[in-house]
Amino acid sequence: MAKAVAQIEARQMNMTYQEDESAPKASEEVLADEVLRADDARYEAMVNGDLAALDLLLSPELTYTHSSAHCESKKEYMASLSGGRVRYQATQRDEVSVRIRGEAAILEGHVVLLATVDGVPRRLDNRFLSVWLRRDHSWQMLAWASTPLPDVPKEGAKDAD
Repeated sequence: MAKAVAQIEARQMNMTYQEDESAPKASEEVLADEVLRADDARYEAMVNGDLAALDLLLSPELTYTHSSAHCESKKEYMASLSGGRVRYQATQRDEVSVRIRGEAAILEGHVVLLATVDGVPRRLDNRFLSVWLRRDHSWQMLAWASTPLPDVPKEGAKDAD
């Protein structure tokens, strides 16, 4: 666990840029790459059950809205992981877009999560929106919200709309 925390801290150290007003500011492309690496590290920590690393990547003010619409604080979310109520086995993020606004980043995309929730294996196929803040030269996730994708109707089936 200590090794993973050290790796997260090292990644965050490598993601810094000069705060000196005379130095050029990091481009949006560089900042987008930084926040995507932080998000990759978050998924890795979730799958590995590395709560110490995850703690560094989540803002103390985190609001985590699950695809079930259940909303948790950071403390509640971390408790669900540490208590074993939720265990992640795999994640796959794609179709992600990043918008940088000052010290904030907004990520939108698609994610498939394989997890065990309350002892039941689940495949969560979601669209997501997450908000990240850059503080003290590192990124932390401030908010997460996900929405399940509807089941694709079988060929020939009529939409309910």
